[in-house]
Amino acid sequence: MSSVEALARAVEYPYLRPVSHGHSFLFINGQVYTFQNEAWTGTQGLTDMMVTPQHHCKLTSRENGNCPPISTKEAASQHGFDLEASLSTGPWLPVLAVGSNAAPQQLIRKFGDMYHMPGVCIPVVECVLDGFDVVYSPGLASYGSCPATLAHSPGTLASVFLTYLMPPLASRMHSTEGAPYVYSLMQLHNIKLHVASSIDATGQLSAPTRSPQLMTDVLQYNYAAGALSLPVECPEGLVQCPIALAEIPARRRFPALKQAQLLQLLMHALDGVHLGDERSLHMPAIKKSGALYPVKFQPPDHDQANVATYPAQLPATGDGFDSPAGMQSRQEGTTKLEDWILDYVANPSLRQGYVKRLQAHAATQFSYDDHTVHHDVVGLDG
Repeated sequence: MSSVEALARAVEYPYLRPVSHGHSFLFINGQVYTFQNEAWTGTQGLTDMMVTPQHHCKLTSRENGNCPPISTKEAASQHGFDLEASLSTGPWLPVLAVGSNAAPQQLIRKFGDMYHMPGVCIPVVECVLDGFDVVYSPGLASYGSCPATLAHSPGTLASVFLTYLMPPLASRMHSTEGAPYVYSLMQLHNIKLHVASSIDATGQLSAPTRSPQLMTDVLQYNYAAGALSLPVECPEGLVQCPIALAEIPARRRFPALKQAQLLQLLMHALDGVHLGDERSLHMPAIKKSGALYPVKFQPPDHDQANVATYPAQLPATGDGFDSPAGMQSRQEGTTKLEDWILDYVANPSLRQGYVKRLQAHAATQFSYDDHTVHHDVVGLDG
C-alpha cells in the first residue's frame, strides 16, 4: 500500500456510504444494491423487494442515469447466492453499525474472502438512534484512524445503520471487532431506534410514509475504553466532553470534528506538534509517557455544527490531506499531519503508546447503564 493510500484509509474514515437521504442498501459479495427505506419490512420481506444496482451503472444505465431496478432474488442469483435458502436457516442478527461497518469499503475488507458458497449478503438499513451520538474513541486503529463508538447523549438524534448478519458473518464481525478487549458486544435496552428512517435537513426525524418500525433493544459494538473526551472552549469555560464525528448526520449537542481535524488535535495532544506552513518535516522520535499536551478548541457555530447533512463529505482541513495544498504536498513531500500519521501506522509500538496515553488521560466511560455485555454471538438472535 502506498503512502497516499495509507493516508486516505486513515483520514477518510468512516468512509462513504453509497446512499442518499432516505435510502439503504443491500451488500452482496462486494456489490451494492440500493433501495428506499420505505421498502424495508425486515428480513422476512427481503425476497419481495426491488433494488437498484450501483455497480457499472455507466455501462448499463438508462437515459436518466439510473440502473434499472431488479428483484433481490435476481440480484442474489447473479452472485450465486441462494437468498431463500439462507433466510430459512435461521434469523439474521441485527447489529448497529455506527462507524465504518456501514461502508461497503469496510465490508469488503472484513468479508471479502467469504464470497464463496453460501456467500455474503448484508442488508444495511438506515436508522435514527435517539439519545446517543457517534463519537470518537480514545484509540488509534492500526490503519491510522480514530475509530467511532457510541456515547449517551439525551436529546440527540444520530443517523446510524443496522446490519443484518447471517451466523457466519456475525462470527466474523465479532472477531474483527477485537471483542472484548477493543470493542465490547453490548446490548442496549429500553432505547428508541427508528428503523428505516432518516434525519431531515433541519435535524428532525423524517416523517415515515409507512408504519414506523421501532426497536427498543439492539446489539452494537462499543469501544471498551469508552469515548475520547477533550476540553472544549464554551462560554462557561473549558468543558471536558466527547467529540462527535462530523461525517455522521445528527442533531447533536456534542461538538463535532471531521477525522482529519480530530487527528490534528491528537497530534498536538500527544506530541505537542502544531500544523504550520512547512510542507515537509522529519518527525522526531518523541515518545512521551506522561500526560497529554493541553488542547482546547472552539467548536463551530451551533446551528451549523449540530445539524449535519447527507451525504457526508471528506474532511476539509486547510493545508491538510485533502486540500489543494495538501494534494500538492504529496508530490513535493508531506505535511506534518501526514508524517505523523504515517509514523505511527508504520510503528505499532509508537501507536500503542499513544493509545495508552489517550486511555489514561482522555477517556470517558460509557454512561448508559441499561445494557448487557455479551462475550460471544453464539445463541443471540436479536
